[in-house]
Amino acid sequence: ADTLYYNRKFDEAAAAYKEFEKLHPSNKAIPYVIYREALCYYRQRPTIDRDQTPTEKAMEEFRRLQKKYPKSEYAARAEKFKQRCIEDMAAHEFYVAEFYYKTKHFPSALDRFQALSQEYPDYKSDEVKRYIKDTQFNIDHPEQVEGFFSKLFDAKW
Repeated sequence: ADTLYYNRKFDEAAAAYKEFEKLHPSNKAIPYVIYREALCYYRQRPTIDRDQTPTEKAMEEFRRLQKKYPKSEYAARAEKFKQRCIEDMAAHEFYVAEFYYKTKHFPSALDRFQALSQEYPDYKSDEVKRYIKDTQFNIDHPEQVEGFFSKLFDAKW
């Protein structure tokens, strides 16, 4: 598994770590194995504009490690990676919410911004609150949004 990991074959390495854990559940190296499996997913994190499944899997494994082996040195190491995963997932949610806002899909934008503020309350909180307020206004007053854009484009042409 380590050789696969060092050769950047992360999917294969994760499967090998998982298999080792399955075959040797009481081995003293299991905290290391879970940590490395989580790192396999972590190393496959995409940019924030893409599906965050690898980030979510990494987070799940880091949490499992910390819950199952809280005194392990690997549980302590996992914390900084968990924080980066949280930042990536929050940035992804913000990216998607902002996309909906910019494309005037206001109900979808509002859902995303509200979920973002609840799940990641420290992530750009002032900006998220402003977007929530603006999005709610745009939902409640659609005629003003359309009027603003038509005036803007009429003035240019």
